[in-house]
Amino acid sequence: MRPARLLVLLAVALLAACGDSPARGGRGPTDADLWVRVAVAATTLRPGQGVALTVTRVWPQDLEPAPWDEAVLAPLVLREPRVERRTYAGRIEETRSYRAYAFSLEDVRVPSILFAARGKDGGGVRLARSEPVELTVLPELDPTNPGPPEGPGERPQAPGMGGWLVGLLLLVLAFEFTAWRTRRVRVAAALRRLSAPLRRLRALESLGADTAEARHAALVEAVDAVRDHIAL
Repeated sequence: MRPARLLVLLAVALLAACGDSPARGGRGPTDADLWVRVAVAATTLRPGQGVALTVTRVWPQDLEPAPWDEAVLAPLVLREPRVERRTYAGRIEETRSYRAYAFSLEDVRVPSILFAARGKDGGGVRLARSEPVELTVLPELDPTNPGPPEGPGERPQAPGMGGWLVGLLLLVLAFEFTAWRTRRVRVAAALRRLSAPLRRLRALESLGADTAEARHAALVEAVDAVRDHIAL
């Protein structure tokens, strides 16, 4: 092989290595550029199935990056990320690892993410943009033809007449027992009221009325008890 041809092949190989790479999702970072990438472990998933998602941002150390906002990954639902940072060759690399979920029956598209940074010395704003992410959602059912709804199963057997009669009898017995207890309480209360005047008179008999004042008080108490008895 000629040396010139060999040099051409080597140059093509180097250019291919420095170019776009589908696995990395776009152009890699350079010493002077910002860089942002969104990568997913799988582009086909089912509704509610989780997928590993990684957001990588790279910026020079002399720049101040804009705060990160997870809302830019909507409509994906994200679990709390694991954040890692490392510094190399005058740059800072930030990696956010998520578990992302697509609660949808249709395909999901995450638009390009705009990454902005400003110079720490007050310089102008510099921008970088990621590639959009396309996710294919495979629903369990065809949304246009989901099929007939699933029924509740066989109809339960109706209870026999014996069960109805036993239940009715128990209900009647419960009502009768409640009424009997109510009547018993009322009768006991009425008897106590009727016997109250007599108990007062017997209590007066047991008291010794030695003075005129005591005998007068006992007489008044006895008259009240007799009146109560007549009223009842």
